[in-house]
Order: sequence, then C-alpha cells, then structure tokens
Amino acid sequence: MAELSRRNRARRGGGPRRGIPPGPTAARLEAGASLADLGKLRRDEPLRLADAWASKVGEAWRAQVLHCDHFGNVITNLPIRALARIKVVNGTPVRTVETYEEAALNELVALMGSSGRIEFALREGSAATRLHTMPGETLLVT
Repeated sequence: MAELSRRNRARRGGGPRRGIPPGPTAARLEAGASLADLGKLRRDEPLRLADAWASKVGEAWRAQVLHCDHFGNVITNLPIRALARIKVVNGTPVRTVETYEEAALNELVALMGSSGRIEFALREGSAATRLHTMPGETLLVT
C-alpha cells in the first residue's frame, strides 16, 4: 500500500473523479512504475472487514446485519446451518419458513436468502424496523 505523494493524489472536492487516481498516476502504474515510485510505502495492517460469518456464543449466534433491502428485509451473515434452530432474534419471536408467502400478515420470519445466508423478513412490513436495526449492527439470535 502506498500513500500517494501530493502530485499523485486525486483532486479534492466533489465530482465524479473524487478519490479516483488521476490519469497520470494510472498511466505510470500501467507503464511499470512501482508503488514506491508513487509515494511513501505504508506498512499498516490491512483493514479487516467484519467477519464473513456470524460467531457462536454459547447456544446463541452473534450475527451482523450486512444489508437491509428496499422491502425492509434484513440480510445477515448467519450461515444456513443455523436456520432450523432460530426461534428469537433480539428478543423478538421468529418462525423459520422456506418462502415469503408462508409468513402470516405482520409475522417476522427467517429464511434462506439468495446469497446463501439467513434473512429476516416481515410480511407486509419492514423487518429492519421491527428489529430496530440497520447495516453494521449486531443481532443476537437464539
């Protein structure tokens, strides 16, 4: 990783090029310049993103909300193997279903999402609102 020298930094301010290396920097890299040629090399530890999967805490799971879609469904990092055992999320009862249609009106359900992770949904409502959660927050699932 390199911290770009002043002449190699992207322009400051708004606009579509903010944070994107300017043409000359990209051209220098394409021509074979090393990162050291562009600026001071950094030895920082790489930024680590949240664990890819939820963690087990006793009989419960500590899951992270990865995304809330425009329907209010809550996509988590819970693995599918936990689906059959889910009964409560953040103190709210939840039922496991295979399809959204199986949920009763305003019932909070857990199901397998297309990403291979567990999602929480609320029939005709927002699971994110019911669970008072948003991306990046933690859910306790038992």
